[in-house]
Amino acid sequence: LPLKHQTLEENKANIHAQMVRERMLIKLVKGSEKRYYIISNLSFDNDSKLVTVSAKSRGYSLSDIPIEGFTTIDNEHPDGLDYSSWTLSEIVRATIDRDEDTPWKLGDVDVDFDLKRREFSFDGSLGELTLSVAEKFGAIVEYDDVNLLIHFRHPEKVGVNRGLRITERNYLKTLKGIDGGRIVTGK
Repeated sequence: LPLKHQTLEENKANIHAQMVRERMLIKLVKGSEKRYYIISNLSFDNDSKLVTVSAKSRGYSLSDIPIEGFTTIDNEHPDGLDYSSWTLSEIVRATIDRDEDTPWKLGDVDVDFDLKRREFSFDGSLGELTLSVAEKFGAIVEYDDVNLLIHFRHPEKVGVNRGLRITERNYLKTLKGIDGGRIVTGK
């Protein structure tokens, strides 16, 4: 951002550059898609009269939420069961629920991670815990920075089209469609 901008009358101070502060949100709108970023660093260069803004994903704000002394061994299981190993969803819900100030919630979790149980102990921030849990279970973390949801995806199911392919020989008894103005029927 320029600190000053040239107008027809004079060289005026850019009030928008002066209002920018660390930890402010930046909203990026690209077509119908919205993304949020949080300003992590500002550097002022008075020689070139510029402010350089560094921003990170809104998920970076999870690093502000401390999680101290969490362990699945000493804590009571959320369902009252006698387990020292918990599923991914149970660990994340228990840690998010400990801090009532966080607007973040647990989003979609691949079913494979809720079938596995692991013992888990942690000290640090909620952001570090999220990455540590994902590493322990072999998940990929996806942050929904508009709805403030944390999703855990299976690596084999991310980025690969696993859709259903329907052909005349596969799952299909008849096919009706339009081909060059005429109806085609296949059996």
